[in-house]
Amino acid sequence: KPRNSSGYTTIPGFSCFRDLQGMTDSMFDLAKKFPELVIVDSIGSSYLGKDIHAMKITTQSSNKNDKGKVLIISGVHAREYAPPELVMRYATKLAESYDIDAEINWILEHTEIHLVFYVNPDGRDVAEKNPELYWRKNVNPGSKQDGCSKNSRGVDINRNFDFMWSEKGASNNPCDETYYGTSAGSEAETQAIAAYANLLFPKEQRKRDPMKEMDVAFGEEIMGVYID
Repeated sequence: KPRNSSGYTTIPGFSCFRDLQGMTDSMFDLAKKFPELVIVDSIGSSYLGKDIHAMKITTQSSNKNDKGKVLIISGVHAREYAPPELVMRYATKLAESYDIDAEINWILEHTEIHLVFYVNPDGRDVAEKNPELYWRKNVNPGSKQDGCSKNSRGVDINRNFDFMWSEKGASNNPCDETYYGTSAGSEAETQAIAAYANLLFPKEQRKRDPMKEMDVAFGEEIMGVYID
């Protein structure tokens, strides 16, 4: 397999992007190099049982309950190669610049940065090994997908979350790339992200009715940010 200048395996034809294994190795190497800042844990499993890893970057301090929390996820759509690489470069910049850059010192002393590089590791594996398929969804064949070709099965994880499930822009056709699944939150990958977000962000800082309050500002007291 091709490797980058740091020795991590990359996607054939895309030397700037680490592949699934290269990125996983990078995660744990960063945690090993900066144990006082970086922790990597599994927050759940994919349909095929692959670990969905989350990285936390922050200083070890006694006021951890007062820190703001940022959750950034990537790798939802398998064929989108760039986002996980960008997120890892951001993680590396934060860890390597602590005690050097005053702004990064402040960020890590007052904030927990939580990063999920691959929400969809099964799909990513397919996309890397079979680029001609332009794989987007997860790999759950589902009981309703018997009429689909083997290359069009799966659920669009991005359209499987509770919020606005089955709304405009999503499909009820199991063969479509935007198929939303059998029910809101039906997929293992979706469940892992939702559970992790609920763990990070306190209930009192969540909107009671997200649909009706979509355009209502949280206010200055909010302590969490979610980015995908």
